[in-house]
Amino acid sequence: MIRISILTSALFLLASIANTSGIRDVHRMLVKEKTDGINRDNKQVPKLGETFAFAKHFQDNMVLQKAPARANIYGFSSALGQQVIAQMRTPSHQYYYSTTVQQSPSPNIGVWSFSLDPIEANVTVSINVHSEQGELAIRNVIFGDVWICSGQSNMQFTIVMMLNASQELADARNYPNIRIMTVAEAQSDTPLHDLVSIEEHWTSPSSATIGGPAWSFFSAVCWLYGKAIHKELGYPIGLVSTTWGGTPIKAWSSPEALAECGVTSNTAKNQPPEYESYVKQLPPAERAKLSGPETNSVLWNAMVYPLLGMTIYGTLWYQ
Repeated sequence: MIRISILTSALFLLASIANTSGIRDVHRMLVKEKTDGINRDNKQVPKLGETFAFAKHFQDNMVLQKAPARANIYGFSSALGQQVIAQMRTPSHQYYYSTTVQQSPSPNIGVWSFSLDPIEANVTVSINVHSEQGELAIRNVIFGDVWICSGQSNMQFTIVMMLNASQELADARNYPNIRIMTVAEAQSDTPLHDLVSIEEHWTSPSSATIGGPAWSFFSAVCWLYGKAIHKELGYPIGLVSTTWGGTPIKAWSSPEALAECGVTSNTAKNQPPEYESYVKQLPPAERAKLSGPETNSVLWNAMVYPLLGMTIYGTLWYQ
């Protein structure tokens, strides 16, 4: 079951990150610019289904949603109708599954998927998938709760930018059963079946894996929330960060949601006068770094829609 968590303790978490004026500064000063190729439209995304592969977010070291849910795993193949067989090995049992490659709603994309048996928390498994096209495997997969953390600059704000960053970095190695992944920034005019790329692949926490460059990885709010519930619940937590600072909510919203809200224009709304004044005094290169994409649904299409087939416990959203 997907549960949407509204964090009533958001202010408490922010107090751990920076003071109030610092948050305002952070919100205004998005100084990270991704390398060329991240900000791409769907025309530059390679066609899926040309090879036999898992969807990009199924990797070694990941967390799958625990029982009572039946976690989905899936991928792509060009061989429509071909049989695909999966084997999941736990320490005490082996499970077998069979399916065929189905045509997706998009041309040239064949999809295979499996709904796994419910597996209790803390069980580690390996999964092999076979077809005439080859064999795929993911290892060191553990079952727990999976959370997706998404949003704008406050969610993208990274651990290295915290006031107590050195403490958090040193403490990270004590939580091997928290697993983290960061989606790379990307945009698309149409919904994508797979992520364009991944900023940081599934991994256990360490000073290096949670201490990436500012605005890169890993999200401070996502980490603090995940660590808190892991300590309370005592079983593995998977955290997927998919964020882009300086972006409007309409870029993150599905076309259906925007239609329900009566949003039809792609014109950016005016910012407050003080923000406009602040931006005008910046050098051109700095001004360019303050804004992400503003077109309706482009981040939903590239950074949220590809994750919809993943079985999760809940989501966090923070502007």
